Amino acid sequence: MAEADGVGAFLHNLGNLDSGLFYYQMDNIRSSHMVKIGRLDPAEVIRTLKPTLKRYDGKGVPFQGLNVGNAKNLSYDVLEKITNKFCSENFIQEVRHGRLFRGFIDAGQEGQREVTVKTWDFVFPGVHSYDTYPRKFRDEIILLERSEIKSHPFLVELFGFCFEKKLAVVYDLKFNTPLCELLTSAEFGWKERMKVATDYALLLKTLSREQFDLSCNGSEDIIIIDKEYNIKLVDFNLYAFPQTLGIRYSATTSGSIFDRGENCDQGRIEKWD
Repeated sequence: MAEADGVGAFLHNLGNLDSGLFYYQMDNIRSSHMVKIGRLDPAEVIRTLKPTLKRYDGKGVPFQGLNVGNAKNLSYDVLEKITNKFCSENFIQEVRHGRLFRGFIDAGQEGQREVTVKTWDFVFPGVHSYDTYPRKFRDEIILLERSEIKSHPFLVELFGFCFEKKLAVVYDLKFNTPLCELLTSAEFGWKERMKVATDYALLLKTLSREQFDLSCNGSEDIIIIDKEYNIKLVDFNLYAFPQTLGIRYSATTSGSIFDRGENCDQGRIEKWD
């Protein structure tokens, strides 16, 4: 059970990361949109925030990363490599808490395989609190690695995640057409619309049964559609009932890491009834 306890402790720490580690960074200030358009003087901001920046800038995350289930713990260097340093050519679109990028990983004899990278962006100056970002990031990893969820045909498959310098997840997914772009298409007829609506309802039913809830907003939730009109939910606002995701870790507890009775055994996240 040592491995299970290690994953449990890691997930607990991940959800309780200090958002200042990602917000109060020199690079984050210099890349600010307000700095780029001349509304903020970066030197003045850095001078004003000097004590806080001294506490956070360049400080690494105070614990070691682990794989969670099949999801790989990736370094920031790997993220930069697969997205070509988050270049504009690989930018897809903005999402609720950050951005989507195309990425390309080495698939051996198959050549390069396209993936989708989603970031949580700590935009400076912040217009709202980022304190919930680490928990939302952690919760999505747990959701997509749950044994009852990870094989669901309407959810993305998690390839990996990163919490070094940036919070990001990597989906084993080639980004297709967003649903919002099809709504006015003549090819998106009644039959196709009913299929998409029915599949989305089935997905919500599954999540509700597993005690997850989605705050649905058609203008913000990102659903992509393939040529057969199968859906994949890429970005969403996830709410978990406390007993579902409230991680309870103790060095004296063997195996049990979730309030609801969840167990990380041999790298998997499972429910035991």
